Amino acid sequence: MTEEGVNPEIFAKDITTQALEVIPKDLSDKDAKFVIDKVYHFCKKTSEELEEQNLSKDKKILLTQLVSEWIFHKSIDLCRAQIDPIYKENILEAISYQVLHTSKENLSNNLPLDKNLAMTEEKVQKIYMEKLCYLFNSGKIDELTYTNALNQSNIDKMSKEINLQNQNNPMKNFQKIIKTIIDILKK
Repeated sequence: MTEEGVNPEIFAKDITTQALEVIPKDLSDKDAKFVIDKVYHFCKKTSEELEEQNLSKDKKILLTQLVSEWIFHKSIDLCRAQIDPIYKENILEAISYQVLHTSKENLSNNLPLDKNLAMTEEKVQKIYMEKLCYLFNSGKIDELTYTNALNQSNIDKMSKEINLQNQNNPMKNFQKIIKTIIDILKK
């Protein structure tokens, strides 16, 4: 995203830096590295893919952030479920594709952001379950791993933690929101 966007390399590094700040403490160093590497890879790949597309800078950034966000959460879910790395990549590719194309279509149809996010989440959950079901039905993962993977939801876990923190310190949350808005406006 150079002319009507941002440099994919720099943008991917920025997103990765943000992801490092919120990486869950329960992940092993190997899993944390996997998550960060995937966030970087898919962020850069998405940015590069969107470079040639006739979209505004804001839409390109939003789409790239959505892909990065879902890759972050689902790679954590896959690590926590102890899915073999050779299968994780395929699942994350499918999620990246689904997020980008669903969200892009929703944006072109002028769908409000909250509806776009809800539809994208629904599609992500569906593809995630389909991929896990395939792995289970083909004998690549056992029932315990399959069930564990289906029950993982880092996005829900982080949301609950944020809500709990906000109840304890609403001013801090307000300050974070203002800082985020200022950071976005500076770009």
